[in-house]
Amino acid sequence: MENLRSMGYAVEGLSFDSDLVIRGLIMDKKNGNVVKADRFGYIKRAMHGTKMLSNRSISELYGRELVDLRDESRWEFLNTLFSVSEAVMYMQMVERLDEGVLPADIAPMDYQRLYKVVAKALFRAHVEGKLKDEIINDPERFVEHDPELPLALLDQKEAGKRLILITNSDYRYTNKMM
Repeated sequence: MENLRSMGYAVEGLSFDSDLVIRGLIMDKKNGNVVKADRFGYIKRAMHGTKMLSNRSISELYGRELVDLRDESRWEFLNTLFSVSEAVMYMQMVERLDEGVLPADIAPMDYQRLYKVVAKALFRAHVEGKLKDEIINDPERFVEHDPELPLALLDQKEAGKRLILITNSDYRYTNKMM
């Protein structure tokens, strides 16, 4: 949100709602929607911004159109926790765009450009280390402890298994989180 604010976007009142989006959903950057497709690619549920669309609206908007994840300019698969964060922010900014509260001189003209702005803000937070620093400084706020995890790992060890952690996170962050 700080990066969006520094770019001139109004972010007051926006917040992260972990119940709003889950991995496995898909962002439709053309229409400003988050959709749930079945295994064949047909859209079964959709939200515009943070509001659920009716079945009739979904049918009128998508008909028998299939989600094709190869079309990366339109569809964005939510497969990481970072993409979930991105989707929650995007959904709220879609509502702001629809309400006309984004400054006209900097506001994107469409949902696809808005997605690029949100993605850029999150990417900057990630590469500048701000995101991980915030997590490291207050892990209780971000990490849900699973009391069963140590027992599961000990069971694996007692069964003679060797475990390895594979991550794309840097050592400082990984060490603190472990």
